[in-house]
This record gives sequence, structure tokens and C-alpha cells, in this order.
Amino acid sequence: MKKIICMLSVILLIVGALSFPAYADSAAIQLSKTNINPGNTVTVTVRYNAGFAMYAIDGTLTYNSSVLQYVSGGTNNGSSVKIVEGLSGETSVSYKVVFKAIAPGSGSLSFSAAASGLGDGTASAAATVNVTAPKPSANADLGSITLSAGKLDTEFDAKTKEYTATVKYGVKSITIGANAAVGDSTVKGVGTFDLEVGDNKKTITVTAASGAKSTYTINIRRLTEEETAAAEEEERKSNPLLILVDDEYRYIVPDLSGMARYAGYTLKTVERKGIEVSYFADNAGSYSLFWTTDENGGDGAFYNNLSFYTGRNDVDAFKRVSYLQSGDCLYIIKPFKEGIVPGSQFVKSAFKMGNETVECYQYANGDFPDFYVFYCYANGESRYYKYDALEGTVQREPTFLVNMSAAGDSENIFERFGHLSGQGKIVLTLFVISALLIFALVILLIVKAFRGRKIDDYENGLTIAEVNEPAFKHPQKMPARAQQSPPQTAAPEPEPVPPEFLREDDF
Repeated sequence: MKKIICMLSVILLIVGALSFPAYADSAAIQLSKTNINPGNTVTVTVRYNAGFAMYAIDGTLTYNSSVLQYVSGGTNNGSSVKIVEGLSGETSVSYKVVFKAIAPGSGSLSFSAAASGLGDGTASAAATVNVTAPKPSANADLGSITLSAGKLDTEFDAKTKEYTATVKYGVKSITIGANAAVGDSTVKGVGTFDLEVGDNKKTITVTAASGAKSTYTINIRRLTEEETAAAEEEERKSNPLLILVDDEYRYIVPDLSGMARYAGYTLKTVERKGIEVSYFADNAGSYSLFWTTDENGGDGAFYNNLSFYTGRNDVDAFKRVSYLQSGDCLYIIKPFKEGIVPGSQFVKSAFKMGNETVECYQYANGDFPDFYVFYCYANGESRYYKYDALEGTVQREPTFLVNMSAAGDSENIFERFGHLSGQGKIVLTLFVISALLIFALVILLIVKAFRGRKIDDYENGLTIAEVNEPAFKHPQKMPARAQQSPPQTAAPEPEPVPPEFLREDDF
């Protein structure tokens, strides 16, 4: 019986062992690409799987350093990458290492690692990256052509092999640039070349890596002086932003939205030969200011054209305006009126503003050399202002014409009225109206009093003649000289006039 029990126990142990086999550790290598060209990169992922909780791993990834070059991941040791890390009970871990292909060949890889923890284990794996040289490109196209002057007659296209370009007489040399469509092609025929008047043929040759070739031809025509002048005139006529003022060409800046705003002006737009142009419209209707530059984009200045403000944009009557600026206010400088008589403390002078010189006055005593007096238009009115050139500030100068009333050829009353501010004009107008009303009222009171005296004299028994005769005819009211004159025969007294014969005029 005991023998039977022992045999059964052995059998159970054998069956149990066969039912629970031992777990083996494993390793693997995964490649992002298996076939690459020199210059490409590949990401290698190594993985280790254990049958127990791991607390450390020590692995090595070796590679063919003549084909692959280490980029990142782990610690590089020349031809191998070391991976050592402490773990916290993981049963599976993975790591990424990046390599770059540097030459054609077999990029062999092998990974081996040992893990320790609740158990110990080792595993290894291998893989291969195939690095192959690409076939030589047969693409012999250009990707672009550039010229330092002029432009191609048609937009560049790699399939178009012939072009023409025109340059002005003043262009004596030109630089031609070109880029191949693919990087391993070579380009010849680019650089800087002298130009003769007339046709200049230039050739660009592209050679592909495979040896294939293509040729591009550019015929550069340099104009004569006469042809250049005619071409420039045609360009100006067709340019809607070009204006001619005093034999100088100016270019209108079409967009003024980025400029500061000015008091008394509104930013508006107008269409000029198909292009929308911004300008500052004077709210009082005297100016429409366009910002312009010279042909090189410099010498910025305001030019006035009232025809644009009124909508008559077919008229190009532009005129440059000189101005002062203080804060958000523009002070447009105007010529002084003829015949003005400034105060004795002012002398005529000149002020240089950029490339122009404008008329002004300065203080005669020389105490204020930085102050200049101008006649300016601002906020709808023209007045005299003094400008502090040192600080760039502008103020009214009310004492400039203190002597003008003593001059026979000074401004008349209407011109002086025009110098007043809007509030001053209102106050003066009300004052004149009030004075006229008071004068009319005084006249009415005098007339009324005179008529009342006539009525009182009649009621007191005086005749119309007595009422109307001078006071010195009465002896008691006669002056002393009259009393010494010879006596005169008394005239008969007129008959009393009945009330019904009194004239209406006597009242």
C-alpha cells in the first residue's frame, strides 16, 4: 500500500511540472525603415520582455559603424550603444536609438541584455538595415532664373528653354542667377556679364547627376538712349501713381492707413486710374493732401490737389505744401499777404525746410534766434504763428501786425474779420447787431420826444408859427448881441390855426 501511495505522489509531481513550464526572457529589434539611402535616418527600437518583475537592465546595441552613424538614444561607445537603467518592477521595457546612413552596405544591428529582479534573465536579438545608393538623377531642369536688371518676357517655366529680357541704356552689366531643380545637378553660365547696346545672348547649361543635359537661352536687349527715354515716358504715363510737378516726377503713396491722423482732416480714398488712393481731406474744404515720394522712395512730402477733393480726379493740379507739425496739428505755410506792416520788432527772414526755403519773419533784437513767424493755415483758418525750431512747437503770434492799422495799404476790415476765430466772429457779429439796435432805439426815442413837445406847445395856446419859430425872436430869450441891434417894426401876429388844419407831419 505504501508503495502505491509513493508512486501516485511521483506521478502527480511529474504532471504538475509538465503543466507549468518555465518562462524564458526575450528581446526584439524593430526598424522604422529596412531600406534607406545614404543621408537618410532610421529609428531602431529595442525591447526586452521578462517573466518576472525587473529592477535593473544592462543592454548593448552594436551596429556597423561603416554604414551607420549614431545620432541619439542611449550612450554611444563608437560602434555600440550602452543601455543601463534601474527599473521599478516592470516586466517589459523598450528603448529608441536613431542612426543615419552614411554609405551603401549592410547596416547590421544586434542587441543583448541581462535583467535582474525577482529573477534573472538574458536575451538577444538581431536585425539589418539595407543602405543602397540611389540611382543618379536624370533631371536636368532649372528651378529658377534671376536677373539683377530687367525681367524675363514670360514667367519662368522649367519646360520653357528660351527667354528675352530688356534693360535700359544705363545698365552696362547684368548678373544672372539660376538654381537647378534637383540638388545634385550642376549649373553653368551664371554670373556677371558686360552688356553691349543691342542684343546680348546668354546660355545656361544644366547637367544632371546621370549626365543628362539641358540648355536655357536668354536674349538680353540693351536699349539705346532714345529708346530708353521713350520707354520711361511710356512707363510714367501708364503708372497711375505717378505725377509730374514742376518738371519732377513724384509717386503717390496709395495707403496712408498707417500714418497718424491730423486735427481738422479726415482720411478718405479716391480711385485714380483704377487704383484706390488714400488722402487727407481738409474738413473745411481748402486742402486735399496726398503723401508722395521721389522715384527712389525718399523725400516724402504732402502735395495738395483740390480737384481730388471735389471728385474731379481727371485733373492733375498737384502742388507741394510746406508745413509745420506740432502734436496732431498741421500748419500749412502760406505766402505773406502783400502790403502787410509787421510790428517794428520783426524783420523779414528765410527758413530752410529740407530742400526748400520759405519766407518768414524773426525777432529783430536777436534775443530769440530759434523763433520764426509764419503765416499758416490750420483747422480751417489762416493766422500768424511763431515756430520754436529748437523744441518744434507752434504758437499763435498775436502781436505780429500791431502796426497794420496805421498803414494805408494794410488789410481791410473784411480781411481782419477773416483772421478771427469762429467764436470771435460770432462775438463781433453779436456786438455789431447790438450796437445797431441800440442806435435805432435812441433815434426812435428822440423822434418820440420831439413830437411830444410840439403837442404840449399847442395845448398851451401857441400857434404853429410860434411853435416853429426860433427862440431868439422872443425878446426874453434874445441873446445880448440881438438886444443891442436897432429896433424893428413888429410883424402882425398870424391868425391862430384851427386844430383841424394841423399837419400830420407836425406830430
